[in-house]
Amino acid sequence: MAAKKKLYRADLADLAGISIDSLSRAGLPERDGTDIEGGKARPFWFEPTAKAWLASRPGKGWRAGVKGGHGERE
Repeated sequence: MAAKKKLYRADLADLAGISIDSLSRAGLPERDGTDIEGGKARPFWFEPTAKAWLASRPGKGWRAGVKGGHGERE
């Protein structure tokens, strides 16, 4: 059985079409695990988790509470 590919923050940003800096505002899913590299924690997600997260994200241009956004409030 092939090992599952681990996706890191840069991979998620690339899949979502956003910058790594924007990930903190993107409501990331619960991580599947954490690798320790060079004494630093590096969270990762498996592909099914990433795909489910992407499917649940609002579309491009959506901004909650901003007039004209898909999440427009009165």
